[in-house]
Amino acid sequence: MRLSVGALVILSLSACSTELVAPFINVDGGGADSHSVKDGEPPETWAIAVGAGDGESRARAIAVDGSGDIWFAGKYSEAATLGTVELVTSPYHADRVFLGKISPAKDLYWANSVGPTYKPNLQESFYSETINGIVFIEEGALFVGTSGASYAKYGSIPYARSAGEAYCLSVSSAGEPVELFSIEGSGGRNSGNDITSTPDGDIVYVGTYRGGENKIGKIELPDSGNDADLFVVKASPSGDVRWTVWGASSFYDGAYDVATNVHGEIYVLGAFQSHAKFGSIELEGSQEKEARAHFIAKLSADGHYLWAIATLDVA
Repeated sequence: MRLSVGALVILSLSACSTELVAPFINVDGGGADSHSVKDGEPPETWAIAVGAGDGESRARAIAVDGSGDIWFAGKYSEAATLGTVELVTSPYHADRVFLGKISPAKDLYWANSVGPTYKPNLQESFYSETINGIVFIEEGALFVGTSGASYAKYGSIPYARSAGEAYCLSVSSAGEPVELFSIEGSGGRNSGNDITSTPDGDIVYVGTYRGGENKIGKIELPDSGNDADLFVVKASPSGDVRWTVWGASSFYDGAYDVATNVHGEIYVLGAFQSHAKFGSIELEGSQEKEARAHFIAKLSADGHYLWAIATLDVA
């Protein structure tokens, strides 16, 4: 099997296994060989690789639903395949997103792709289309990501706003795009970075935005200037916004990952430069502009910052 650099590999390990069996991928294009270290070979242990014929592919997200089925997503450029499914060729080297669902026995239920559909005008901005997180809802799943272009299409859903906007895309259990909602903005390279569910059935998603004229639902975000600021949004699975909060720093701040506990309280992991403010909570980092400190912030279920701590600076 011939794989491209960055091909997706999915491993399944049994809970009692002390073995790791996975393809050894030759990134020079020489194929894949079985490579394992083992003291047993339980039937639950397997590995599959998803290759791209041309260009580059990158795995971005994976999650297991209540039936044990595995949903995964990533991005590719040019031509790509998922199992035996040939995906739509990406135009003008613009990234497209691939989505897939397999059974615990690694049978592929479906594969799909979304994103740019035609070669843009050379003056038209376009960015890297990507999916960064998956969460399950009653009808299927929600994917959070970033639009690559204003000329993208998600199933039958055309995307007519700016490139570089954060979005959530709902997908049915059969793999069909159902609904898309996004952060309406000025095309300032916004990014949806992670998503999770809450005990009351809502979702929380996080990311970064840039510039002015950015709006989540009816809530206008403060102008971030030339640097990025973070956002945290709680919404219904259909996109009705419950609340939105943001952070601010002297230069850059962004939210990368999010988790909730059984009480609906929210934990956000991210980074900032120099000085950051989360509600009334202020953190100090390095005064070097290129150095970033990482933080963890806790929010109440109704969107108030409870505390925030900073880690060591990272250049």
